[in-house]
Amino acid sequence: MYELQRYRKVTFAIITGLLLILCGVIALPFWQAIGWGCTLALLFAPVHRSLQKRFSITVSSLLTTLIAIFGIGIPLALVGWAIANDANDISASLRAPGAGQKFSLNRTADDLNAQIRPIASEFGLSDFDVRNVARSFVEPAINSAPQLAERFIKGVIVVIFAFILLFFLLRDVHKLREPFFDLMPLPKEKTEALLSRLYHSVHATFQGILFVAAIQGLLLGVMFWALGLPAPGLAGLVGFVVCTIPFAGAPVFWIPTAVFLAVQDRWIEAVCLAAGGILLLGIIETFVRPVIIGARTRLHTATVFFAVIGGMMAFGPIGVFVGPLLATACIGVMDVLRESKGGEGAAA
Repeated sequence: MYELQRYRKVTFAIITGLLLILCGVIALPFWQAIGWGCTLALLFAPVHRSLQKRFSITVSSLLTTLIAIFGIGIPLALVGWAIANDANDISASLRAPGAGQKFSLNRTADDLNAQIRPIASEFGLSDFDVRNVARSFVEPAINSAPQLAERFIKGVIVVIFAFILLFFLLRDVHKLREPFFDLMPLPKEKTEALLSRLYHSVHATFQGILFVAAIQGLLLGVMFWALGLPAPGLAGLVGFVVCTIPFAGAPVFWIPTAVFLAVQDRWIEAVCLAAGGILLLGIIETFVRPVIIGARTRLHTATVFFAVIGGMMAFGPIGVFVGPLLATACIGVMDVLRESKGGEGAAA
């Protein structure tokens, strides 16, 4: 009888493992959508709780999802409009009468060759040509256009699935609460403490991103004002929005603007804007954000730095949340193990 019971337990464990693996294979293509859906559910949970006081859970979930869609979609549309406007200004400047005398790619390339070739010849590069260097960058970009289009389509699908999952998580996650606690190997109070820690980690990361983006947007607007560029307020607003987007940031906006200034032969403004974007905004993006997030999550600054950068390198844009979340989870689990070991030692 004992052998039969043992055989049944082993068989059940094997079947359970296979089922979990197969479910993981099914969910793998949608892991980014699942990650974004869970992250959005955590971020908009306070909004959902407020709406739930007045409406049913289904209506409040739907309204929260719509708020998330418009709250994210409208700023992104504003950024797209601003970047497209910059591109149109550059194109109009190149087509304007006399633009050929103001800006010529061939003349610019000849001027750069005249300045760089003497230096390059000292290193044995006598046939240096700026055109060949530019072509080596442009041709791979053109060849990768189909892959970029495929990534864009996949990104749209991920966004759609993430918002669909957001609605169902807000509406039905309370049904999974008790089964989740039953399956966890930790006591319920420790599990609740760990989940609360993870919840605050996500919100702290989001608040840190918003705070740093606000600083960057303000500095970008100040730079526009100091250089005498038009619409510094709009530039600051667009800078704030793009700085909240992982793998985007302020360069998405200030690089086209610097190119537009160079096209107009306003080299001083172009160089100052590029220098401010690279040095000032880049330093804030790289070093200030981990400090702020670390202060909110009570994690060491170095831990947050490597968690954010490593998370984005490993998981893509969602890694800006996943990295600190995993670090917080690991520290929480180690705290539980340390407390358990300390309790056993005291009992002994």
